[in-house]
Amino acid sequence: MIATIHATVAQIFFLTTVALAYHTGADAAPASAPAEDTGTPLVRSICVGTTAVILIQLVLGAGFRHGAFGILPHLLGAVAVTLMMIWTGRVAKSRFRSVPEIRRGVALLHATFGTQILLGFGAYWAVAKAATDPQPTPLYVILTVAHVVVGALVLASSVTLTLSSMRLTRPDSEAATAGASARAAAPAEGSRI
Repeated sequence: MIATIHATVAQIFFLTTVALAYHTGADAAPASAPAEDTGTPLVRSICVGTTAVILIQLVLGAGFRHGAFGILPHLLGAVAVTLMMIWTGRVAKSRFRSVPEIRRGVALLHATFGTQILLGFGAYWAVAKAATDPQPTPLYVILTVAHVVVGALVLASSVTLTLSSMRLTRPDSEAATAGASARAAAPAEGSRI
């Protein structure tokens, strides 16, 4: 259990580091004209949910890897992450086709996730193959470590997509409120000052 907690804290620290790097980067300035999100739920909400599901999946993976629990929760988590990936990609691509940063973020998220799935199958195969070996085989170590590293990159990709969606989009209700506030602040036509 301690190893699982250690792995979880490491992922949270990494998530925080990625967010800090994003916010202090050259492209961190607020968008001058954010795209309006007229859909429900908002793409930013879906991205936050995807990031949360990925983080939970990484905790489940650490628990399996360190013997805290079996593989079933990890497999169910993989299904949940897959469904969230599909939903996030479909919503982001359909609503924000004209926003290159969001398109690139979705492409990076899907590329890292696809690699992670392949490495997951490879790591599980290596674990099963090396079950009777007295020491972990080099293939077992390489595939398992690669699976852990790419899992962290999937989390990083999701965090950057989430932050991009928050910076580059705004809810349609915010646009309506901003427009009403601007109209209220402007003097009425024909009024004398």
